[in-house]
Amino acid sequence: MKSSSLQKKTLPQQCLALKSQFPNAKVQFNRNKMTIKLLLQPTELSREYLCEFIVERSGRCTVWVSGDMKKLNAVDFPHKYKVDMKNKKVQVCLYHPSKDEWNPTHWLKDSLVPWTCEWLLFYELWLSTGEWLGGGEHPSAESVQV
Repeated sequence: MKSSSLQKKTLPQQCLALKSQFPNAKVQFNRNKMTIKLLLQPTELSREYLCEFIVERSGRCTVWVSGDMKKLNAVDFPHKYKVDMKNKKVQVCLYHPSKDEWNPTHWLKDSLVPWTCEWLLFYELWLSTGEWLGGGEHPSAESVQV
């Protein structure tokens, strides 16, 4: 029998765990997915960003960051999958899907949420320096489906 830490987390389990740490998070369920919206601030001097975590029942998760995002149309905008110019939001790249760095056995509150804060910190540094200091490897569009 698998350890409970290695079992796939259900959407209600993820919701309860996340709300225990982020009580102001807004959570919406529909038939096949859960959408979590919360404000994240990477440092005390940073602005707050509205982050949207869309978790499908299958376990797939996408993360969008919106608000007053700068340089969305920049060709060198780092570690992103998609940009929605109309809604001024970006789908961020937090991990390499084919390397199994995140899967539904992980808690969102302990993985994707802090990884999003880290992404936001490096995004702010990129705005200042023009260089992505967060490292990582962005998968090519051909190598992964998001």
